[in-house]
Amino acid sequence: MNKEVTQLFNQWQSGDQAVQEQLSQLIYQELHRLASFYMQKENQGHTLQATAIVNEVYIQLNNQNLNVNNRQHLFALVSNMMRRYLVNHAKTKLTQKRGGDWSKVEINSEVDGQQLNLEQLLDFDEALDELAKIDERKAQIIEQRYFGGRELEEIAIAFDISESTLHRDIKMAKIWLMEKMS
Repeated sequence: MNKEVTQLFNQWQSGDQAVQEQLSQLIYQELHRLASFYMQKENQGHTLQATAIVNEVYIQLNNQNLNVNNRQHLFALVSNMMRRYLVNHAKTKLTQKRGGDWSKVEINSEVDGQQLNLEQLLDFDEALDELAKIDERKAQIIEQRYFGGRELEEIAIAFDISESTLHRDIKMAKIWLMEKMS
C-alpha cells in the first residue's frame, strides 16, 4: 500500500484532482491500521476506540491547510496528531472528578517494556518534548514508532538512516526518556 499511496500522492501533488478520493480512502485505511496497531497494546477496559482516533485525526487533516511534501511527511504529521490526541485524552481522563465510575486507563507505550498509565503518559509526553529540544530526530523517531505505529524500515527510510543507526537512536532515546521520567 505504501507505494500506491506514494504514487497517488505524487499524482495529486502534480495537480491530478481525480485521484483525491482514492488517496483519501487509502490514507484513511492506513490511519486505521496505525490506530489499530496502537490499540492492540491497550489493556482491557480502555475507553478509546481505533475508529474514534482515526476519525479525529482524519478530521484534523481535512480541516487544516497543511503543506505536505511527501508520504513520509504526511505520516510524520499523522504520528504527531495521534500523539496529541492520546495525550489530550489522558489529560481529560485525569481531570475528571475522582471516584464514581472513573477507571484507570492503562496505556502501553512499550518504552523499554514498561506500561504507562495516564499520568505516566503525560510525563512521557513532556519528556519527549524535552528530548525534541536536545535531539529532534530521536524524538521524532520515538513519536513515529510508538504513537504512529510505523515500522522500523519505514522510519529508517523516512530519515535516510541505516537500520543500525535507527536502533542506536531508539536505544539512546529510551535511555534518556527513562532517566528523565524516573
